[in-house]
Amino acid sequence: MLKKANKILPFIGLGILAYLIYKSGPQIILNTVFEMNLAFLPISAVLFLLYLFLQTYKWGYLVRKQGIDIDFLSLFKIYLIGSFYGIITPGRVGNFIRIKYLKTRTGRKSGECSVSIVIDKVLDFMALFALTSIGMLLLANYISYKIFLAVLFIFLSFFAALLIFMKKKTSRVILKAVWRILPGGLKGKAREAFNTFYENMIEWKGFIMPFFITLLGWVLMYSSTYMIALSLDMNIPYFSFITILPVATLISLIPITVGGWGTREAALVVLLSIFGAQSNTVIVMSITASLIGYIITSVLGATFAFSEEFKAVR
Repeated sequence: MLKKANKILPFIGLGILAYLIYKSGPQIILNTVFEMNLAFLPISAVLFLLYLFLQTYKWGYLVRKQGIDIDFLSLFKIYLIGSFYGIITPGRVGNFIRIKYLKTRTGRKSGECSVSIVIDKVLDFMALFALTSIGMLLLANYISYKIFLAVLFIFLSFFAALLIFMKKKTSRVILKAVWRILPGGLKGKAREAFNTFYENMIEWKGFIMPFFITLLGWVLMYSSTYMIALSLDMNIPYFSFITILPVATLISLIPITVGGWGTREAALVVLLSIFGAQSNTVIVMSITASLIGYIITSVLGATFAFSEEFKAVR
């Protein structure tokens, strides 16, 4: 029963997207596509590429803090490979394949290579929650205060979990339950990975600069989407736009779809309707922005993943 549910869940979001397109009218959506101002699309693509470079720079900063020596171009390729696998997996869990590629390229242990990648994802969530909180404040007059409190509770819970995670002793206590159910053959490897991970943990002060880089990265990504909104003559204030989109991003991470399809569009249709945006315009904006990002990361990521350079990792 659980296996069947796991197979079905990723397609729920696609069903939601199909329903939204049906309700808005396929012909109306097609007409909206033809009415786009294409001059904004190259700007959107450039901003998205800048986002990828900035994300790689942040990851490189964390890697260097660990004393791992690897050039920027190799990190950029590995980051794109991770993004490619993240797109095609629910909740973007495929992104963690970067651990394997970094391990192969540097010859370091898995526990050591996982530190920068785990922290990278943690910082992504922290920055996303911070921007979401601002967005929820802007929406205070339109949503129940209970929703805002729920988001705040999730953020504080996440932050508390981070504090526990940062300390080896507290993490060991929490993970004891997992340790008990591990097969005997895996316990040795798990112990080694656990110890290696915390031996290479970065100090708190090393998080500050990457956190602000992450915030800037999200702003670049949402600015890329804003260019699509402008191409569709959507009259939404820039600051409101880039602080409301994180709410939809957070919703799109619910693992009931692939790549956030459907859940993201549904959230944006509801949120941007506050500013008078029509559902057909929002759907076209979201799909176009996603396609630009997916085409760039998929083409480059797949090219690198299946290249001779990374053949040994496959």
